[in-house]
Amino acid sequence: MVKKDEKEDEQRLKNAVGALLPDIEEMSREDIDSLLEESGCDLTEIRRTLHATAAEIAANYRRNGKAAPVALVAFAEAMDDSPLLPRDPKAAEAKAAGWIRQLGRALPLPAGQAQVLEAYRKGEADLSDRDRRILDAAAAELRKRLTDDE
Repeated sequence: MVKKDEKEDEQRLKNAVGALLPDIEEMSREDIDSLLEESGCDLTEIRRTLHATAAEIAANYRRNGKAAPVALVAFAEAMDDSPLLPRDPKAAEAKAAGWIRQLGRALPLPAGQAQVLEAYRKGEADLSDRDRRILDAAAAELRKRLTDDE
């Protein structure tokens, strides 16, 4: 009887949590990233903590004269954001592919902190009126795009 009540309580809890949280399986990577950003999660710190904890558990296995489970070692390596590549060639390839994907990814700008900066090859005093008009129009267009995105 007690087991049945525990299972029912567990199911009710799962249902309540499921109703509060979006279905991550159906979300795009960008939507998940923005959801995490809005929540204030520091993914780097979370990954660092997970890596350190998994590495410590694996070290405890080794200190006790046992081999660390392969899945645990793979998890620790997957959470490691250092430039070291995992021992497993497929995991190393996946990590390298992730780095390459990150290169082309646009970084979100903090809301309200974007600003237009100008730089010239010539000194500002050397700009012609035409150059100044072109630069002012480009800066105005960029400011408009930044405010439209926010």
